[in-house]
Amino acid sequence: MNRRIILSIIDTLNISYKFKKMLLAVFKSLLLVYIFGISLILDYRQICYGLDSSHFFATNYFFNKYIKFGPDVVWTYGPLGFLIKPVNIGHNLDIAIFFQIMVWVIFCSTFIYLTFKRYISVLQLCFFAFFFTFARGADLLFDYFICTSIFLLLSASFFIKKWKYLYIFALFFSVFLWMVKFDLAFATLSALIVFIAVRYGIDKKEAIRINILTLILFPLIFIALYMIYNPSFVDMILYIKGIYYISSGYSLNSLSGKRVELFVLLFFLVLYLLLVFLLRKVRQKSFFIAVILAAPIFVAFKRGFTRQDTHVFTFFSFSLVSLAIIFLFTDIKKIMQGAVKQRAWTSLIISMAVAYVFLCQAICHLGINPIYFVRSSISVFNYAHAKGTLERNSAYCLKDAKLAKELLNMIGKSSVGIFPYEVSYVAANELNYKPFPVFQTYSAYTSYLDLLNAQFIENQNRAPEFILFEWKTIDGRHPLIDVPAMWLSIYKWYDIVQQNYDILLLKRRKEARFAYLEYIGTKEYNINGSILIPASTSPIIINIHTKLNAQGLLYKIFFRIPEVRVELFTGPESSSSFRVIPDTLNDGLWVNHLPLDIRQTNALISNNEAEGRINRLKIYGEGIKFYNDKIKVDFYKIPETKINIRKG
Repeated sequence: MNRRIILSIIDTLNISYKFKKMLLAVFKSLLLVYIFGISLILDYRQICYGLDSSHFFATNYFFNKYIKFGPDVVWTYGPLGFLIKPVNIGHNLDIAIFFQIMVWVIFCSTFIYLTFKRYISVLQLCFFAFFFTFARGADLLFDYFICTSIFLLLSASFFIKKWKYLYIFALFFSVFLWMVKFDLAFATLSALIVFIAVRYGIDKKEAIRINILTLILFPLIFIALYMIYNPSFVDMILYIKGIYYISSGYSLNSLSGKRVELFVLLFFLVLYLLLVFLLRKVRQKSFFIAVILAAPIFVAFKRGFTRQDTHVFTFFSFSLVSLAIIFLFTDIKKIMQGAVKQRAWTSLIISMAVAYVFLCQAICHLGINPIYFVRSSISVFNYAHAKGTLERNSAYCLKDAKLAKELLNMIGKSSVGIFPYEVSYVAANELNYKPFPVFQTYSAYTSYLDLLNAQFIENQNRAPEFILFEWKTIDGRHPLIDVPAMWLSIYKWYDIVQQNYDILLLKRRKEARFAYLEYIGTKEYNINGSILIPASTSPIIINIHTKLNAQGLLYKIFFRIPEVRVELFTGPESSSSFRVIPDTLNDGLWVNHLPLDIRQTNALISNNEAEGRINRLKIYGEGIKFYNDKIKVDFYKIPETKINIRKG
């Protein structure tokens, strides 16, 4: 009898164990379905009037019109940038949606493999789902979801014997991003570099082999991809050069924000350091993952906090994704079952991580609605309806970009450039668009980029027949000081033929207005002193040579250069102030008759008239402490041109 009871109890326990195991499997499957649902991020845009919408459209337009990145245009996106911000022109949307789904499939496949190979437990999946849900709520875009997929592959390689295959796949994916968007490419490249360094500590021989393989494969894959796109080594060099200059100047294009955001950033750094310390102490493989992710987190920080506006969402969402990946590969149960001290450390870090999640949500002011995330992504599978909605929304948004018939009749089928950035006019009016190399001129924040635009205008075979000219810029800047060399070339080669409200239509001249600049002299000034402008009826052109000091170079690399401003004086008390990018002041600023609005620009180009004369300028602002105290100023004039000062 006792034996029967014992056997009955054993049978009951077996059933209970099997039932528990089945429930666990069902719960794990539901978790995976949930993760796959909220991670389906399909990012597509309607064509709209405005700064950001214009450059999204432009990136798509260039691919459609075979305008080449490198020889024709330079931008923060590459020739395949439309894959992450597609609009419905040509076949762009079809290609991009297919690409985005393929990235999602890679992400899901990696998850399925790791789960069924039992590298990931239910608890780890729960932690990932928690952090990733809030990362989506903090506006995780498809941009950094690509990086998430690559980092997932690199992380998985620490648990798989044939990890080299995952690494090579991640390497190819990383090189591919150099054709898509540069900050993503920098983020993944930095992770690959740290990954190789980490591998040296695990297996030196294998790491050396992988290092050699990377040095061979990385340039070969990049060259192959660019040659498929545009078979020209010269153009490829121009593309690389453009990447360098537009990336190096980004820290100068800074914008400060709320102090509370910096506090939350500091909170995250403390949390991350404690997490790395704990993982190292308990010998978790996720320690290596945390070290690798530190590099792309820095890249996300640079992107988010150089311009500390809505860009900070990028950092906060990516920081949550990083925590999600680390916890996904951390055996939390094992740590909690360890020594008392480790249990205390784990509790502290998990508490801080949860607190950080809600701090991020408070900063980003975005709600968490997983059902909305799923619906917004899967809605595109009703493809015909999604396309139709995009077309209707785009048509509605572009109403504000419709040009007057007088302007359109005058332009006809001739080529037209757009100054400074509203490329949406092309979409709304079917213009024959010929973009400047830096087609949104506020981004020409190095001397090289400004001169690139100026050289384009000087070249009769490349320059557009017409230019649509508006008085627009960002951050309280002056549109002509943004690109002084380009502005001088516009004055040299274009006349105003039509004005419609706040838009000037400029047409290219057959002959240049002037032939040369006459050198006057060079003077040295203190950077915070006044620069006196010689009295002259001729245009006075100045080159202000500024150079970052040691502190400035460090801030440029690791954070941002605060704003620098210039104050222009037309009399003892009359002045105007604008933010400037100091690098472009070296390009030759026409200063004494500088227009201050669209009306003065019209008078200057049409009649060589100015309302007043700027007699001195002063550089000031929080950012000047990051530049050398002494600056040199070269003075030139255009002797063959005379400007009349309009009285009254």
